[in-house]
Amino acid sequence: MNEHGRKNNPPIEAGEVKVRLARTSEYPKWDRLMRQHHQLGFKRFAGRGLRYIVEYKGRWVCLSGWQTGSFKSAVREQWIGWAPEQQWRRLHLIVNNTRFAMLHEAGRYPNLGSHVLKLICQRISDDWEAAYGHGLLLAETFVNPKQHGGIMYRAAGWQTLGKTAGYSRKGGKYTKAHGEVKLVLAKRLRRDARRVLCQLGELESRWQKKGKTSGQSLPTLRSLNAEFSVIRDFRRAQGRKHTLASAYSTLILAQLSGFYGPVAAAQFAAALSQEELAAIGSWRNPKTGLYEPVSKSTLHRVIQHTESEQLQGVLDRYSGCRNKQLSALAADGKRIRGTNRNGDSH
Repeated sequence: MNEHGRKNNPPIEAGEVKVRLARTSEYPKWDRLMRQHHQLGFKRFAGRGLRYIVEYKGRWVCLSGWQTGSFKSAVREQWIGWAPEQQWRRLHLIVNNTRFAMLHEAGRYPNLGSHVLKLICQRISDDWEAAYGHGLLLAETFVNPKQHGGIMYRAAGWQTLGKTAGYSRKGGKYTKAHGEVKLVLAKRLRRDARRVLCQLGELESRWQKKGKTSGQSLPTLRSLNAEFSVIRDFRRAQGRKHTLASAYSTLILAQLSGFYGPVAAAQFAAALSQEELAAIGSWRNPKTGLYEPVSKSTLHRVIQHTESEQLQGVLDRYSGCRNKQLSALAADGKRIRGTNRNGDSH
């Protein structure tokens, strides 16, 4: 017993800690345990993700979930120092640790969390490349200091970049204070991660996305945008950037690629090439000359005001002779209206 009357648990035997990816058949169990043991629960990943299982002497003791990096983070962007065009093209090289859950009482396995984080960071770039075709350069996470101080991350070599502003989006801008300021922590998966993220020109093959993000040809994207252009825009013209057709095109393409909900769809849009963004009618920033992806707040507003019957009609016309995937989606056109606002968040 220690001076506080608590039992002193022996340190972990590092050689007995095994980290592995969850098998598909284990996803339901992983999801259920994460919902039970994490204060934020779990629905699904917003975009691409990996589920890790940590075993100690053959027993599940910890779960960790990682997904596509956050769409925007002011302190992260300042720390990296990249230009806007680099940010849009290289967000796919950042991964976000959105869930970390211990399946046992606090203090039972001292230093297990930081040890697991080190093991995962050593392998996650290779795991991500095997799953999605490209490696990773930077890991990030957001910690609510009211719940814990991120000690586990700092012990594993993560760096505190700063704090979020504590604002949520309203009317397309971060102007609504919610008071939930979070710490932003990051871990370079390579020593030269910041340099690579900021370098001019094309990156080497391992860091490039393979093929078109949307999986569709540019003429197909243009015709999809043209079909949605017939729908009357319900929004006021003032302050409007992206067209309704561009937002609908983004939502449909994201769902075809397995990205559900406005958060995931915004992540998907951020990874589209300039040619793909132009083809779906994205807004072009007059200052930079770059096409910018639609934001999650705009996508959420579109989902809220979608008339499913009108959307169904567009999908029926479009999918008739073009795309079997779209035809299947058209059969469930109301799915857009019922999509969860956040998909998942941490």
